[in-house]
Amino acid sequence: MNEQIKKYAKLILDLGLSIQNGDKLAISCPIELREFAYIIVQEAYELGANKVIVDWNDPNLTNLKYQYEPLENFKDIPSYVIEKSELQVDENWLLLSISGLSSKELKNLDKEKLTCWQKTTHNKLKKKDDAIMTDNISWCIAAAPTRMWAEEIFGEIENATDLLWEKILYVTRCNYDNPTMEWKNHIEKLQKYAQWLNDLQLESLHFTNNLGTNLIVPLVKNYNFLAAKSINQKTNREFIANIPTEEVFTMPNALAVEGIVYNSKPLNYNGTIIDDFFLEFKNGEVINYKAKIGNDALEQLLNVDQGAKRLGEVALVSYNTPISLLNILFYNTLFDENASCHLALGKAYLTTLTDFEKYSKEELKQLGYNESAIHVDFMFGTEDLNIIGKTYDGKEIEIFKKGNFVEL
Repeated sequence: MNEQIKKYAKLILDLGLSIQNGDKLAISCPIELREFAYIIVQEAYELGANKVIVDWNDPNLTNLKYQYEPLENFKDIPSYVIEKSELQVDENWLLLSISGLSSKELKNLDKEKLTCWQKTTHNKLKKKDDAIMTDNISWCIAAAPTRMWAEEIFGEIENATDLLWEKILYVTRCNYDNPTMEWKNHIEKLQKYAQWLNDLQLESLHFTNNLGTNLIVPLVKNYNFLAAKSINQKTNREFIANIPTEEVFTMPNALAVEGIVYNSKPLNYNGTIIDDFFLEFKNGEVINYKAKIGNDALEQLLNVDQGAKRLGEVALVSYNTPISLLNILFYNTLFDENASCHLALGKAYLTTLTDFEKYSKEELKQLGYNESAIHVDFMFGTEDLNIIGKTYDGKEIEIFKKGNFVEL
């Protein structure tokens, strides 16, 4: 397995971030994953990185901060943190976030402080946030198993961490002799569907399944479906924002979504599980909702700001994909969203609108672009999900049949 983990590290840096000679790399990582971080850092230097920094995080320290610090502390960010963030954008740093926390580790954070902090970071770190949402910086999210996360999935068994490593290496295609070649073939297939949808320039997508989902999602005019590969707008270098990834996604018209959608997998929102819920939309806004599990957390999510009740992303994921067929709940959005079609409440990715630079912020909003301090994906895809695309001249085109993309 050690050789596969090294392949995985190289895949993240080489294919995920397209690291080159002289690059600077900033890594965010849980302290428990330091052994994997050491592998990443060494590999980065060997691939030519000029400078690498690691920002460690620890859920125990985070819990203590939220328990003892006053609300006032969550309303501002020290200037040196802002300066560091903006410097990384200006100097074209590569950004890598290593995920690995259990959903249980941060479940008791003070909700008022958490909402306050979300708004503060959105406002104070806007330059970096905007750079990420517009592909003006190269970034990647990957994962490695912590003990608590592994036990959340598989129970308290002796080999839980090794078992999770096996699953991560499998879904990231690092169990192959040549993972890079497997990924290139995978990306080509996803981009084929993205190009097909872009050529169609549909007016809307209509989702139905036996859970009760009956949702019409209009798309912004001149939408741009993206898949796997992104292009850094400053350096013109490719990167893959999520490893793994199985999605083809674009921007919905946040002003016009109609109907009802039921979740198909639990949502881990800041350490709280939200499950067995529905959202009802009218004129693009959630007007009714209910979760049998975690309803208070769902209410908190929807009330972060005005944009939290509207959609910022619609993503299509076939049922017959590696993560989905494992039939494992990872309790981690990076994996669970790639096992199912999903929608995101909150902020939209501007790169999913063609020539977005030409529009003012007000014009973007009129087109259906959604602005928010959050971007939270929830899963609604099922084995029986059907999707019909509607063109502007009224023609209906089958996009998904029984959970999967139609054959092209």
